[in-house]
Amino acid sequence: MIFAAGERGRIDAEYSRVFNKTSEGSPELNEVKAELAEMDIAKDSLNAELDSRLAYLEKRKSRDFFLSIDTSSGRLSLNFGSDTVRDAKVEIGAPITFEGPNGKLLSLAPLKGAFNVVGKVENGLGRYVIQLPNDYVIHSPPTAGRRGPKPGSFMVSEADLKAIWDRITPETRVYIF
Repeated sequence: MIFAAGERGRIDAEYSRVFNKTSEGSPELNEVKAELAEMDIAKDSLNAELDSRLAYLEKRKSRDFFLSIDTSSGRLSLNFGSDTVRDAKVEIGAPITFEGPNGKLLSLAPLKGAFNVVGKVENGLGRYVIQLPNDYVIHSPPTAGRRGPKPGSFMVSEADLKAIWDRITPETRVYIF
């Protein structure tokens, strides 16, 4: 906890030009600042989180379709610029735990950051599967054998994924925070 507090102080100083202008900043930027201040994560993770959230805020100014997943509220949104076109509940898969090369158990948390869609598949793990980097996916409920979301990935109802399916391309940006 002491280390995290020290890291947070260094990050605040490093980004003071952004963080210290809360009265001049947008409400969205102020919300991001407040959420990041509450997080207990290392400097590299905090930098990545800040970069993806700032990219998300910038994308909201565009006239492009993009997906966002808010892991704290469990919501997936299809957005067109600053407009939310579709909002859905998302279930987040448990962290992936595996044995590393030295026999030590390693755990990878669900994916976070900003990415492009890698591809999409119909009738794979679920009826609709949006492929993300490193074998992570956003998928509809599994068709057979498995219950719930794939570890480390995201599950959305079949109806919600079907509704946005045609808008998803390899150019679709995904923001997970």
